[in-house]
Amino acid sequence: MSVWIVISVFIAMLGLGAWAGRGVKDLRAFALSKGYFSSFALFATIVASFVGGGVIVGTAEKSFLSGIGYAGALLGFSAQLIITALFFSPRLARMNNVLTIGDVVRSSYGKAAQILTGLLWLSFCIGILVAQMSVLGKTLSLFFPWDYTTNVLFGGGVVIVYSLLGGMRAVVITDVVQFILFAVMVPLALVFGISEVGGLNVLWSKLPEGHLSLLGNMDGLAFIGIFLSFLLGDALIPPVVQRMLMAKNSRQALVTTFWGGWMTIPLIAFSAGLGLVAYALNPELDSGRIIPYLFQSVLPVWLQGLAVAGILSVIMSSADSYLNAAAVVLVNDVVHPLTPKKLSDGIQLGLARWLTLVLGGVAITFSLVTRDILDILLHTYKFWGPTVVIPIVLSVLGKALSKRAFFLAFLAGTGTVVLWDVFGLEDTLQLSGLVPGILVNALVCGIAWLAAFSKGK
Repeated sequence: MSVWIVISVFIAMLGLGAWAGRGVKDLRAFALSKGYFSSFALFATIVASFVGGGVIVGTAEKSFLSGIGYAGALLGFSAQLIITALFFSPRLARMNNVLTIGDVVRSSYGKAAQILTGLLWLSFCIGILVAQMSVLGKTLSLFFPWDYTTNVLFGGGVVIVYSLLGGMRAVVITDVVQFILFAVMVPLALVFGISEVGGLNVLWSKLPEGHLSLLGNMDGLAFIGIFLSFLLGDALIPPVVQRMLMAKNSRQALVTTFWGGWMTIPLIAFSAGLGLVAYALNPELDSGRIIPYLFQSVLPVWLQGLAVAGILSVIMSSADSYLNAAAVVLVNDVVHPLTPKKLSDGIQLGLARWLTLVLGGVAITFSLVTRDILDILLHTYKFWGPTVVIPIVLSVLGKALSKRAFFLAFLAGTGTVVLWDVFGLEDTLQLSGLVPGILVNALVCGIAWLAAFSKGK
């Protein structure tokens, strides 16, 4: 029964994608469809896009192994969304001529900065896609009688096709369905799990000492480093900006992003709870099998198929968002600036759809062939915050730096992260190079801004 429920969900995703694509006539509709979505749909796609497989599965695994400390540090991501909503979403929603974050960069720092930002984001997007395709294949392998390769091709193919057909409209519509599925099934699995353990008091008694402390088994510096990494490293990433640009007006952008940030908090807590329940039921369990173990052990048979569909929805909702963002960024922030003549609407839309297919195919291929490339691609995550976030913030606030200062700050942040890794300081200090990279970048930006301000005075 579980197999047929999952297949039915996949077929529904394809149908929704084909239906959504009927009104997509240009790149702007493919990327944003500004003003097209209700507040609930925008709220759902914000949550579904950023509470991905890494959050649900990863948080459950971390809490199983070392307690709730990682979940607490992950709240930096929630805080970042809430802060972004309050200070940046209204301003971004008013930018009617902006298609991507690259357009914001170009308006203040020029074409070269736009291309550089686009390439940096593209590499990270591909890394996320490879990871999601791999998780999707492994998850399907737990329930389908097919090998890993077949599952990756099947699951990844569905994501690519509905994203290609409908663009952002397909992504949002399927995200709404996926949000409802996992927003119901994750807490429901936790409730059944606590009942299976014997209640909260029994659950607490079966956990190791320290699992319920604020830091878990982490030291304070590691906790602060992870919290700051999520707070600063994920700030103003293109999918976040993309959803604020999609809003009908400033109020819709603020409200949906604000409550989307708050909604991530219980979902992170529920995910951590699943890890604790799994430990109480079977402390010898392979931490990589927590979710399927719980679904099969604590849920009634009639709910297991929906639960599987829910966790697959978590993975797919992130994959489709990053796939769409990658294709749009590549067209708008890399190809278009390098093209001598302005591309027509039809050519831009066709190129975005073709690149959706190509980038999805690349992600599937990497997920099947090697993990080395994944480690390299995901490493680029460290470079987003220390290079462009602060210059973008200043641009949105109307306090942009000079072009020269942008590139100096970019190089300073990049050099700090590289040197941090070369000297192995992350392992020594238990602190990612992302944090000192951002601090150095901020220092250079601050000096440049003060110098320009002084001259202006």
